Amino acid sequence: MSSRVMVRVLVLLVVDAAIVKGKKHAATALSGADQDDTCWPVLIPQGSTNHLFGDCKKASLGFCAGLKGNSTIMSPGQYYFMDEASGCAYCPEGTAPCAIYQDGPLQRKFFADRVSTYQVSPIRPDGSMRNVVMCRTKGDHFCKPAAFPYFTDLDLTGASWTGKTMAPPAHYAMQIGGTKYLEQESQSNHLFATVDVYAGSWTIACNIWKIVACDGARDSNGNMMCSSKKYVTLSKGQCYPHTCACGLAAKPVWHSPATMLGCNQIAELNSKLPLCSMIANTG
Repeated sequence: MSSRVMVRVLVLLVVDAAIVKGKKHAATALSGADQDDTCWPVLIPQGSTNHLFGDCKKASLGFCAGLKGNSTIMSPGQYYFMDEASGCAYCPEGTAPCAIYQDGPLQRKFFADRVSTYQVSPIRPDGSMRNVVMCRTKGDHFCKPAAFPYFTDLDLTGASWTGKTMAPPAHYAMQIGGTKYLEQESQSNHLFATVDVYAGSWTIACNIWKIVACDGARDSNGNMMCSSKKYVTLSKGQCYPHTCACGLAAKPVWHSPATMLGCNQIAELNSKLPLCSMIANTG
């Protein structure tokens, strides 16, 4: 096993152990007029007193509004800057943050060596680096469970950490965490018993994006305080023969969210019992 792979595994183990007693957010289904599906929480806001992610998805807060212009995209289709006040990052619709690069010796060198290939340089005039996310679609190689940062960018002392001493100093405190972005299928469900709406027997597939971050704070018992957020969106559905609502084609055909929710029975069901609710409560 390479040293880089070992680093990623070790960081994930630290995060998994930490969130057992850390603070978490419930899963959120993406819907509603005041929902920004292109704005994502990536780090706990600097100076946060509750050590939780900000509400990046609330469109009226406008956390990512200033990050959507060309001047703030580091490399179109690949790297995007984080809003350091809110801890949020913009990713184009249909993608999500799958890797987070924080200011550290390794990342400074990596991006400085390639600065001529970027639309906007991530390196500040003082030599420090703006925090960057890589945006990808689910299933992409970079969207497998990934940890941040690399240990080579950390000074570890007992159970605490800081960014390695750098000149000039970093603008944002180092955090540890991990992300995942995947598709998960439910078991076949008749989808009618609890809400009195019959829509057939379906297998539902939903997209799940989850992030965990710890900023080094501890509670009164010494437990690490970490934040976790998970977002779930409907990906597709497949109904079983002789049960399909609205005359939709049966398996092996997979139907898009637009097709499914265009069926009145399924739309009514989804309003009473969101199709991804079973999946949202797992993982």
